[in-house]
Amino acid sequence: MSAFVVDYENVNLKGIISGLDLLSTIDTLIIFYSESCNSIRKEQMDVIISSGCKFSVIPLLRKGKDFLDRYICTEVGELHAKGEKEIAIISKDKGFQSVIDYYKVIGTTDLIIVRADNIEIAMQGFSNPSHKERRRIIAERSKPISLDDVRVRMKERDAIKRKIQELLSTTPYNYRFDDVCDFVFEQKETGGGKKVLYTNSMHVFGRETGRNLYWLIKDVC
Repeated sequence: MSAFVVDYENVNLKGIISGLDLLSTIDTLIIFYSESCNSIRKEQMDVIISSGCKFSVIPLLRKGKDFLDRYICTEVGELHAKGEKEIAIISKDKGFQSVIDYYKVIGTTDLIIVRADNIEIAMQGFSNPSHKERRRIIAERSKPISLDDVRVRMKERDAIKRKIQELLSTTPYNYRFDDVCDFVFEQKETGGGKKVLYTNSMHVFGRETGRNLYWLIKDVC
């Protein structure tokens, strides 16, 4: 289990957008907000609900310097008392380092607390084996990609599209150009050989159309 405590007044949407799609039923998400920052986009709200995480929002009742920060510090203590072992404070406020230091000073060894600018960064600071897959996903999508490689791949895709257009131009399937392109690119990604291509063609396009398209595109894949 992991808990993400969000200083929404501090990070706003930028603090939750990255990593929101990786939340699951093992997570707790608590957003602390004030009148000056009290709205969220429906698309983000839909992602939160569909994740199945334990979700709650807590408003600031009275304005005051660092009042929201004190709410958050109190919540961290309550979460730990309830048995939470991994807690992330989503905030740019480096003052929350004092919370991390406090638990070190009192010798707490069963708790990991991280402060991060967004949820995705925080997830990388957790060590629970149950998070191994999402750490892999984060690492994969964070890898740098050479723009030279991107340019080469785009040229290859354009060449394949031109070839498919040429193959379909004199057939009854010309109107399926976009669908065929999507299918071909997906097959090139997953691989599997001609036998798999043949089976998948009939599965996606129907027996007769799939068989005919297979003989058209088999050398393109």
